[in-house]
Amino acid sequence: MNKFMEWFTRKKFLISALVLSIVFVFFYTNSAYYSFCDGNYLNESCGSLVKFIKLLFYVFPAIFLFSVISFFVSDKAFFSWRKFTVVFFLIYLAILIVTPWYLGDAFLNLQKAHISYLGLFVYSLISLILIVYKSLKKE
Repeated sequence: MNKFMEWFTRKKFLISALVLSIVFVFFYTNSAYYSFCDGNYLNESCGSLVKFIKLLFYVFPAIFLFSVISFFVSDKAFFSWRKFTVVFFLIYLAILIVTPWYLGDAFLNLQKAHISYLGLFVYSLISLILIVYKSLKKE
């Protein structure tokens, strides 16, 4: 995993996050649903797959924002944030895969979308704290 982490320089991380954010916009505007799922006899499963990809990619605009911010911080702050981002995304992916589409009743329910929003909030909060803490820390 160390070689994988070293491959992500600041520039590669920024470009990857930008491309994946553009893919998110494509899925978020439902362009993917109309492009891939209309006229498909597996319309229900195709729609579920498009919704899942939309929720999975929901975090990438935040990753892009923080990768832009990471251009202006120290190397130590960037390396810590990069490691956190990769580990967080793997955990986020695993949780999103095992979460059911809908669980609960009318009073208390849990959906994949709620997990996605919570993941975005937690990622943004921890990234902000991590970047600020590591950049202000003197050694």
